[in-house]
Parts: sequence; C-alpha cells; structure tokens
Amino acid sequence: MNPAQRDTDGDGQGNACDMDDDGDGVADAADAFPLDPDESVDSDGDGIGNQADADDDGDGVADDSDNCPLVANADQADADGDGVGDVCDTAGSSTSPSRSLSGAGAPAPGWLLLLSSLLTLRILRRRRSA
Repeated sequence: MNPAQRDTDGDGQGNACDMDDDGDGVADAADAFPLDPDESVDSDGDGIGNQADADDDGDGVADDSDNCPLVANADQADADGDGVGDVCDTAGSSTSPSRSLSGAGAPAPGWLLLLSSLLTLRILRRRRSA
C-alpha cells in the first residue's frame, strides 16, 4: 500500500493498481471516462459521455427522437416503417451494421458491432497519445 497514491473510488486500492479507478463496474481499459463514475461510454467520440450527451451518435438528431440513437443516421431512413432506423434494423438490408459480419445474412446483435467500434476507437486514441 502506498498512502500517498491517489485512490479515486476510495476502495483502498491506489489508482496505479486499481483496474476500475472510479468504481463504476467498468474496467478502466474499456471506460471512456475512467475517473468519472457516472460516465463510461462516449458513442460518438465527442468527449461528452452518453449520460450527458443529447445526441449519442453525433448525427444531429437528438436521442429522444432518433430512430437509431447509437448509430449515426441523419436521414432517419426507415424503409419498413417499424420505427427502427434502417442502419439498426435487423430486418434491413444486408449492408446494415446489425447484420452478420460473416456475410451469411443471419442477424447479429447491433450492440456487438457498436462495442467493437468503441473499443477500436479507444485503442486508436491511446496509440495517438502515446
């Protein structure tokens, strides 16, 4: 134990040894805001966490009226009229991000692609700052 070491979440583990500095249940490596217990995701990379951001995907359409709030789709296209934007619709075209990446046409969870994109963005940002 190092009594002079910062312990942001007060768990008795200094930040240098703590895998979750803010104690929000999201490991620092996957946390866009590792020192803010109220935020952990920034879907559009604008520096504002999704909890505080009125437009999580940065497409210019506020989340409360966006038919696909975590994937940018400024045109709000909804070909089948189900209220879910085409880019998030598992029943949409084969080019939809929520479709299987294998090309087999089976639906894949849209959140998996989103998570993968967020982690890739975080890794790229760390590499640039290093």
